[in-house]
Amino acid sequence: MDILSQTLRKEGFFALYKGMLSPLIGIAGVNSLLFASYGISKRIISPFPNLSLKETAAAGAMAGAANAIIASPGV
Repeated sequence: MDILSQTLRKEGFFALYKGMLSPLIGIAGVNSLLFASYGISKRIISPFPNLSLKETAAAGAMAGAANAIIASPGV
């Protein structure tokens, strides 16, 4: 609590959020990639909009694989 009060007193409220811009921008890109690959995966699996549970799981797995391959840092 002492560190919190000192930081607020010396640097202000926004000092608590220093360094957060880069991760916020990065997670927005990762989320957009994940949603886009999920939509593409659903269309690859079935042209019909209503997918079964297994088909939905497969589309999610494909989207997760695409996310792991494209968005994983340093691999």
